[in-house]
Amino acid sequence: VSIKEAVLNARKKMKNLFRNLIYIVIVLEAAGQNVSPDIIDKDQDDIVTQQKIKNYKENNDQCQVLSEEMKEMREFKDKTTEQLNNMEQSLQDLISRVLNPCTADPCGPNSECRNAGGVATCSCLHGGSPPHCIVNGNWAAWGTWGRCQSNCKKTRTRSCSDPAPANGGAGCSGPGTEDNGCHGGPCEDAQCLAPYSTISDAWRKAVYTPAGAEPCNYDYNEYCDRDMRDGWYRFVEPAGVSLPIKPPPLNPYNNYCTVCQAYGSAWIKERRQPAQGEGVIPITYCWALGTDTCYGETPGQAVQCDGFYLYHLTGYNHCNTAFCVLG
Repeated sequence: VSIKEAVLNARKKMKNLFRNLIYIVIVLEAAGQNVSPDIIDKDQDDIVTQQKIKNYKENNDQCQVLSEEMKEMREFKDKTTEQLNNMEQSLQDLISRVLNPCTADPCGPNSECRNAGGVATCSCLHGGSPPHCIVNGNWAAWGTWGRCQSNCKKTRTRSCSDPAPANGGAGCSGPGTEDNGCHGGPCEDAQCLAPYSTISDAWRKAVYTPAGAEPCNYDYNEYCDRDMRDGWYRFVEPAGVSLPIKPPPLNPYNNYCTVCQAYGSAWIKERRQPAQGEGVIPITYCWALGTDTCYGETPGQAVQCDGFYLYHLTGYNHCNTAFCVLG
């Protein structure tokens, strides 16, 4: 027996089983509703039988209430009907797959299969003859970036393999490699590798609000950078990690803690940080005091290292000024 015949026979048996189950449930349901079995004819269509039951109910003013057993039987009927419908649909899908000659994908890649009366007919999407259809290449996803090299560049690659060209198909257009600027490793600026000092004072944390830092624990002698030694410094938490690049809000309240726990603070006049790979750049520190955002200026330098900034700092000749830092 062929697969096709076996599937069709199974389908026929399922239909007979389904018909018999429906008949049994209708008889039991009718009995529970005081419907005479003689109005049910097994040979008649289910729809006709249901109509007879409906007419009988309309003419009967004293229909009995279904017992709990018949309610369970109704639920069983509904559940069984749903399961049989699902089985019927699954069987239909199985028949379609078994009888469809294109299910096994006989035409090969980059082709289209059509079911022509049970026979597979193949055609190529971009030229050629099945199963040797023309396949045009397409780029796969970019790979990960490589390590930063001494020329301050890192590279990533991609391959023309999604799919790869075949049977005379076109290759991928565009570059297979890509470079990008980087910083760190052998490209690290020499200044980043030289000794520097670290500053982590929590009182330096900058708060940019018109009223200044709150609460204000201003100490004229303690929070002061007038005597700071010239040199390279790195700011770390809890102080922060970078100097501000914009002036603080005006302080009409004359709050001693204008930005952090100091009356005056510095910000970078050029309004930018050094870029990665840019090396050491000259900058100017503007010192904000009260309502004057640039009361005085001092020269400085900055460089971006691998994940942090270094600043060349010099103390300002006022004992109520300090370098406040952003997180």
